[in-house]
Amino acid sequence: MTKDEALKLALEALEEITRRNQSDHQAEIAEEAIAAIKVAPEAPQRTWVRLTDEDISEIVRGTHNTGSFVRAIENKLKAKNS
Repeated sequence: MTKDEALKLALEALEEITRRNQSDHQAEIAEEAIAAIKVAPEAPQRTWVRLTDEDISEIVRGTHNTGSFVRAIENKLKAKNS
């Protein structure tokens, strides 16, 4: 199931729930969730930020084995793309 398919299912479920009797607070929360789900597929996707040559050189200089090298790459990419 894709993200958009999951959002569509969640939206349909929330819309059904809001049709039933519920408190004002529950209805307000459901409406906020519905609004968020409706805009999610339209939200722009972030552009992937890749490692620069400088980033790679820094990682290579700072690691001494394959495991630490892989973890360093993972941490650098997380930092650049979060």
